[in-house]
Amino acid sequence: MSGALLLATAPAAWANWTSSVKDGGDGFESRRWADGSYSQLWWKGCYVSGSGSTSHNADVRYYRDLPFQPDPGYDEKRFTACFNSSDSSMGEWHNLPSGNYYFAITGVSNKAGNAYVDVEKVAVDTSAADK
Repeated sequence: MSGALLLATAPAAWANWTSSVKDGGDGFESRRWADGSYSQLWWKGCYVSGSGSTSHNADVRYYRDLPFQPDPGYDEKRFTACFNSSDSSMGEWHNLPSGNYYFAITGVSNKAGNAYVDVEKVAVDTSAADK
């Protein structure tokens, strides 16, 4: 089963954006966007489905999208708070070189079985002004 990011199709741009994730498993990749220096990723309303779900968390990593070469990865973050009813999870990435980025889910529920995450609200904030 592959994950699906639900949003209107748009080119990569310097901008904040929101969306959702449905059935995002290990290896799921988000849309691409232009970024540089600083970025925040927020998740709210997280739910785990699938077999073997032993805990409620999801690991995510930022990647810089480089054509025709391996994409370098940046710090992996573990999101746990968004699995509580009204809490949000947030990861920050600093000192990013300018370029196109995406986040990938690198594990759901400690990679125990075939688990998938649904996220009601995903938000990317590329503005360092509000940190």
